[in-house]
Amino acid sequence: MAITRKLSYRQLQALDFWLRSQNKNKAEALRKAGYGTAVIRNPDRVFDSPLVLKELELRGYTADGRRLPPMRAVEIEVPAPVQDYAFEAMSMQDRQTLKERLEAVDGVPFRLPVQEREQVEPRVPLRGGADIFNAHGESVAATNMLNFSSM
Repeated sequence: MAITRKLSYRQLQALDFWLRSQNKNKAEALRKAGYGTAVIRNPDRVFDSPLVLKELELRGYTADGRRLPPMRAVEIEVPAPVQDYAFEAMSMQDRQTLKERLEAVDGVPFRLPVQEREQVEPRVPLRGGADIFNAHGESVAATNMLNFSSM
């Protein structure tokens, strides 16, 4: 988990002074915020930092102090409600036509009717391994009872 950093008090002060000033003098804003001469001589160290640029963007300003144009609202279309089909009320001919049209759609997997699907024996393991529980055709309970000793 990344540690999120916040702007320092001086960075916030410098940003506020700079945005409120008429001539947008970064050095003067840094001086008013209490920075030393080394930082005042290189104002881009503060004003080009990612946190300050992010704060400027959140306040609606560009990196050079100009106001960003207002965001326009985006309208989202509400999807039309899907009609609920009563398949039981459809005639067999309409069902067959619908089935054929759906089979013609690319990317839609075809599914066999329930009557035509392959029937799988319940005792056959589905993952290809041997049936370890009933290998000899005996019931598991009977096998366990023969090997059980109370002594």
